[in-house]
Amino acid sequence: MNQKVLNLARFAYQSLIVCWMIGSLGFIGKLLVANQLLTSSDGRTVHYCDFVLYKMGGTIFLSDSPQNIYDSATQLQTFNNLIAPLHVDHLDPLLYPPFFFAMMTPWALLPLTLGFIIWSILGIAGGLGTVLLLLRESQLLPARQHRTFLVGAVVFVPFFQSLEVGYSSLLLLIILAAFFWAFLTRKDVLAGLMLACSAFKVQYFWFLFLPALFCKRIKTLAVGLPAAAMLCALSAWRVGWSNIWNYPRIVLAGEPSGNVYQMVGFRGLISNFVPQSIAIPASGVVSICGSILLMYIWWRANKSKNQTEMRWAAALTATSALLFSPHSHMSDCTILLISAALTLSTLEFDEAVKLKPISLRIWHLVYLISPVLSIALFIYWGILGQWLNMTIDPFLIFNIALFGSGLAYFLSRQPIDDSASKLIFLP
Repeated sequence: MNQKVLNLARFAYQSLIVCWMIGSLGFIGKLLVANQLLTSSDGRTVHYCDFVLYKMGGTIFLSDSPQNIYDSATQLQTFNNLIAPLHVDHLDPLLYPPFFFAMMTPWALLPLTLGFIIWSILGIAGGLGTVLLLLRESQLLPARQHRTFLVGAVVFVPFFQSLEVGYSSLLLLIILAAFFWAFLTRKDVLAGLMLACSAFKVQYFWFLFLPALFCKRIKTLAVGLPAAAMLCALSAWRVGWSNIWNYPRIVLAGEPSGNVYQMVGFRGLISNFVPQSIAIPASGVVSICGSILLMYIWWRANKSKNQTEMRWAAALTATSALLFSPHSHMSDCTILLISAALTLSTLEFDEAVKLKPISLRIWHLVYLISPVLSIALFIYWGILGQWLNMTIDPFLIFNIALFGSGLAYFLSRQPIDDSASKLIFLP
C-alpha cells in the first residue's frame, strides 16, 4: 500500500477513536446533567447505576445497625431512602466483602451526584495512570503511541461501561495494574498492599496470590496476607465476626442466578448449555485446571529469570482471571488493559499482520479490533442487549481468543534474552 495512503488511513482511524472518546464522555455528561444517569424511571422500571449501591453500602456501615449489612430488608430500605421519591420493590443484594462497605464510607458522606463525579474522576485518572506505568515499564510501544493507547482504553467498552454505570471495575483495574507494576519492578511492599486490597473482589485475590507464591516474593506475602487479615478484623469490629465467618455462605445464597449466563468466563459458557447443578461443579473443575496451568506459567517465568517472560505471565494472569474466575462480567474486562500494556509492541494494523509467530499476530489483532468492536456494541446496544440475554457474551469469545493465542505464544517462546521487545516481522 502507498505510504501516503497508509498514513492517511492511520490518521482517519485515530481521529475516529478520539472523536468517539469525546462523544462517549459527552454522552455520560449529558445523562448526568439531565439526572438520567444515577437514577431514572420510565414509569414501569427504576433504572440506577451501581454507584448508588456502593453509597448504600457505606451508609449501612455508618448506621446504627452495621451488623445488618447483608440483610435484604435493610439494604432495600436504605436504597429507597437514597433514591427517593423513586422506589423499588426488589433489589439484588450487595455481596462484597465487609471491608468493601468500609471503603465506601467516604461516598456515604457526600451528596450522590458529587460523589459520583469524584468517583469517576478518580477511576479515570487512577485507571489510566496505572496502565501508563505498565506501558513505561514494558517499553514496547514508542512514547508517542502511549496517548493513542490511553484514548483507546477509554473507548474500550468495558472501561466505558464501568464509567457509565459506576462499576467498581475501574477500582479493580487500578489495584491489579498497581500490583503487577509493583511486582515487576520489585516494589514488594506496594505489591503486598495491592494483594490485600484485591480481596474486595475476592475471586481475583487467588490470581495475585499465585505469582507471589511461585516467584517466592516473601515480602509481598508477608505484607499482603496480614494486611488482608487486618482489613477483615477492622471491618469485623464494626459489622461483627458472624458476617466474616458466614460470608461464603451469604454469597452462595444471595448470588442472582440470572447473572451467570452473561459471565465472560468458562462458568458463563458452561451455564448456557447445562443446568446449574452441573455447571457449578463443572466450572469448579475448570477453575482448578486453570489454576494448575497458571502455576506452571509462573513457575516457568520465575525459573527463566527473564523480564519478558514475567510480563507475559502477568498478561496471561489477567486473561485467565477472567476465564477461570467463578464470577466475572464484561465490566471486569477492563483488566485486559493490563495484558495489552505489558505485551503490545505496535498499534498499527499493517505492522501487526506481519508479526510472527501467528499466535503473536492473533494476540495483537484481537486487541487492535477492540475499539471497532466497542463502537459496534455501543451503536447496536439495543439489538445486542436482547441477544446477550439469551446467549454467550461476545467478550467471552474475545477472552478465549486472547488467552489461547497468548498461551500459545508463551509456550512457543525460547526465553533466552529480552530481545522480544523488538518487533519481529515475517520476511
